[in-house]
Amino acid sequence: MVRLFLGAIFYCFSFGLFAQSSVQGNRQKGMAATGVAQVAIGSTNQATLAFIDSSEIQLFTLQKFNIKELNTYYLLAAHTTKNGVFGLKSYYTGVNDYKRNAIGLSFSKVLYNNFSIGIQLNSVQHYISNYGTSSILTTEVGLLTKLSKTVHLGVHISNPINPEKQTEKGVNLSPPSSLTAGVSYKPKDFLINLDVHKESNRSETSLRIGTEYTFYKQYFLRVGTAIFPNYYSFGAGIQLQALKIDFSFNNHQKLGNSTGISIGYLF
Repeated sequence: MVRLFLGAIFYCFSFGLFAQSSVQGNRQKGMAATGVAQVAIGSTNQATLAFIDSSEIQLFTLQKFNIKELNTYYLLAAHTTKNGVFGLKSYYTGVNDYKRNAIGLSFSKVLYNNFSIGIQLNSVQHYISNYGTSSILTTEVGLLTKLSKTVHLGVHISNPINPEKQTEKGVNLSPPSSLTAGVSYKPKDFLINLDVHKESNRSETSLRIGTEYTFYKQYFLRVGTAIFPNYYSFGAGIQLQALKIDFSFNNHQKLGNSTGISIGYLF
């Protein structure tokens, strides 16, 4: 019963983990979940993958609000080809009485020298004890334009065609639509992200800002803050040739602390 209650809490507070804001990397978590215009495997915007330099895989674990039953495990991957970039994002979380997993497949391509588009199809499954297993398909689309070498603009829409609500024994499985727009500015060793996020089922618009400082070309420090909901974050990372390790910490005003650690490899 306790685990079922924890699962219900997780369902209420993080239903949008995949369908509303997509899966993010640990690097972005350390910058207040920003990065819709940031070229990175962990960006929510599939269009940014079109500009990555090499294939990459990343494993990421996040402990939400310091509750071990809410631990979430992620797999992110991107494979570059001559015709575009294929991506995969997946996660799993849950206990015996409540489980949730998802997998998303994406494709992104540069249409012009400085403009790209990306699309993604997700399959999300829920298991609730005494209710059974249910699944739903969602979609995402993203656009990115490079105004210059240092300034990028990005837009990401989750579930743009919101289908009729799907319910299972009274539980609403249909996620709301969401829109995120933002800018990334990277002069030399600094990166600054500014994102605006709006969900169709919320009246507030979330404003997020995150920064990253690179020193000695392989060490990274990150910090970020957001309003609606109010929270702050920081992170750190190191890149040893092809190996990347990142740490993130988030403090939610009402729900508490979350910590994440990831390891990635560039091919």
